[in-house]
Amino acid sequence: RNFCRRDRSIEKLQRNVTKIIATDFICWIPFLVICALHSFDVVDATFLYASSSIIILPVNSVINPIIYDDLMNTRIEAIKNFMRQRWHQSHPTIKQPSHLKT
Repeated sequence: RNFCRRDRSIEKLQRNVTKIIATDFICWIPFLVICALHSFDVVDATFLYASSSIIILPVNSVINPIIYDDLMNTRIEAIKNFMRQRWHQSHPTIKQPSHLKT
């Protein structure tokens, strides 16, 4: 039973890490392509540097905390549930909510 719970939490962690890597890639790749094209004199991207740094890159700074916040909320909820279960085990006279029964 604990293995299933651990497997689910590992899978969720892997999904969240994948989200972080994917969003970093999506946010950074346009800027890197612009830099490469400019370096090889394919385009004059001087004007794009400023707009990229002002508009595109901060999107990554906004997305990451949202993903990390989801991770934190998951962990905090798990700790709360653990504490509730322990409290109800030590106080059996108080009715435990049905979704927390073991």
